[in-house]
Amino acid sequence: MLLIIISAVMFYGFGQHEARDGSANDGFLWACLSLAMSWLVVSVLQAGMTMQVLGQAAVFVGIGVFRAMREP
Repeated sequence: MLLIIISAVMFYGFGQHEARDGSANDGFLWACLSLAMSWLVVSVLQAGMTMQVLGQAAVFVGIGVFRAMREP
């Protein structure tokens, strides 16, 4: 449970940090994506902490790829 909370807070902070350069503040969306991944790993896949960490890494990479494709 602690990992889920820490991940959501970190992604929220990452979104706010990136908004400093004039981009949209996507912190809330990123935190929701993190929570959705956590729910998927815990409830649907019924996996442990290793999968939770890998899921959060997948969210991070997915956000990075999306941002790279969206911006020129």
